Amino acid sequence: MVDVQILIVAPLVGASFVYVAWTLMPAAARRALASRLRHIRLLTNWAPMRRAVDGAAPGCAGCAGCDDARPPRSGEGIAVVNVTRPMSRRPPPVRR
Repeated sequence: MVDVQILIVAPLVGASFVYVAWTLMPAAARRALASRLRHIRLLTNWAPMRRAVDGAAPGCAGCAGCDDARPPRSGEGIAVVNVTRPMSRRPPPVRR
């Protein structure tokens, strides 16, 4: 007899594996796989599959935008960020 826990956990583990494999897959492989699987009716409305078929996959190598990027000129695109830590409720003891 099949345990109810296995019937619940097995699809969750399978779906988690598919999600992680899809997310960590290189964009070129993701696009190739999506173009092969796009005729499956169950997957046509899955948003990550549609993005991959359209070539708008998230993450690095999802587009050709960085291929022709020029290096920034000095001062262009540079922002200074000051990070400060909030003071604690009482100041640290002074050692003399």
